[in-house]
Amino acid sequence: MFRRIIDRIKEAVEYLMSSRLIVLIIVFCLTSSILIGRLFYLQIVRGEDYLENYELQIRKTRTVPGTRGNIFDRNGEVIAYNELAYSVTIEDIIPTDTKTEDKNKILNDTLDSVLSIVEENGDSVIDNFGIILDSSGSYQFAETNETSRLRFVADVHGKSFIDDLTEKEKIRQPSRSYIIYANDTDWIIPNMMPHIF
Repeated sequence: MFRRIIDRIKEAVEYLMSSRLIVLIIVFCLTSSILIGRLFYLQIVRGEDYLENYELQIRKTRTVPGTRGNIFDRNGEVIAYNELAYSVTIEDIIPTDTKTEDKNKILNDTLDSVLSIVEENGDSVIDNFGIILDSSGSYQFAETNETSRLRFVADVHGKSFIDDLTEKEKIRQPSRSYIIYANDTDWIIPNMMPHIF
């Protein structure tokens, strides 16, 4: 009985090997599986890398500032004109292990030198800090509107919303004793350079 089953299996294998159609199907299945495996590798395994490289090759980003021309009225008089303006941004890149007083001195010295350069060139400084030094030498909020004042205080304390402020933070007034780095109770006010206000 087993002999008969083995003979039939041998006959089926011999028939399959002699048939060209079966050989063609096997070759087709092998090449299809190789192609599908390669597609899986390219799309799933390495797809993100290839997409990133492709985007880097085809995408070029350039910022081109647009120039505005003068605007004239109907009589040919200039009503709006171009004026060159500079902007200065000062970043805190002082090492974190530096003492607060030393950081204050470094930042204030930097601000003082920048202001001196601006004033020496006959230019003016636009101050929109939110706190001013009045004639008596004390600090006051520049905003008279309570909502604007509270928005400024929330920004100083790093709060997203005015409602996040504590009652102590809401009623606190600026003074010379505040330091330039904010923590839970202090505001960011340069204490060595009252002339910038």
